[in-house]
Amino acid sequence: MPIPRLKVLIPVILFVCSGLYAAQEGGYQLKAAYVYHISKFVNWPEQAFSAPDAPLVIGAIKANKALLHYLGELEGKVVNGRRITVQRVKKAEDAAGCQLLFIGDMDKKAFKGLMKHVSRQPVLTVSDRPSFSQAGGVVALVTVKNRLRMLINLEEGRAKGLQFSSKLLEIATLVEADGVE
Repeated sequence: MPIPRLKVLIPVILFVCSGLYAAQEGGYQLKAAYVYHISKFVNWPEQAFSAPDAPLVIGAIKANKALLHYLGELEGKVVNGRRITVQRVKKAEDAAGCQLLFIGDMDKKAFKGLMKHVSRQPVLTVSDRPSFSQAGGVVALVTVKNRLRMLINLEEGRAKGLQFSSKLLEIATLVEADGVE
């Protein structure tokens, strides 16, 4: 009789484990959704694109595998008339080809080098790193009371030539390089 019980028990265990996995991955899926929706409410300067019909390139450097998976699902979607392409960025020099760059977990020295490299380029930097917006990043995705929130360093974004929709700014918290406004 143990085998029939296993036939019932194994699907139950797989179902429960897949639910736990989905819950664990849910944060990354939500962050990828935020990246997609943020891109709808930002306008880049013309020089950010190599051609009028060039794609919107979303890059990710040092991003978690699960986040890379969900960002990959954005491939081919269209935002403001531009098809999204997603690429993994390995070096700071490659980030210049992106319009939106998700920055994952990296050491301070590499982070500072990357931020210096993209500092005045029209690259919308997004991260879930602590104090990202205060460190010169544009959009930080932070968890507050179990809810994902957006912090936007508007000054840094504008210095890059980015324009933000008022709809996006209404739902975000605006920060300065040294703290919350």
